[in-house]
Amino acid sequence: MWKWGKWGVIAIVAWMSAGCAWREPPRAAVLARPVPVSLVRPCPPLKPPPGPELGQLLQAYVKMAGLYHQCTARQRALARWVTEDLHR
Repeated sequence: MWKWGKWGVIAIVAWMSAGCAWREPPRAAVLARPVPVSLVRPCPPLKPPPGPELGQLLQAYVKMAGLYHQCTARQRALARWVTEDLHR
């Protein structure tokens, strides 16, 4: 079995950890332009239906579906914006 000694172990650890500093940062971390505020706004929280009647539940469901589609459209736009920015 080899006897490395304290300085041999320190040299190997220093050599291995120095490689981390030479790596290029990920491209996704640096965007060429700032993200529009309208695209990073969080989706609004859903409110409970106003009452137990069928008409009230239907109105709440239609409103919830509209909010969902607005939110997914914004998320798709954000994904498209970031993808286009990364391919510049």
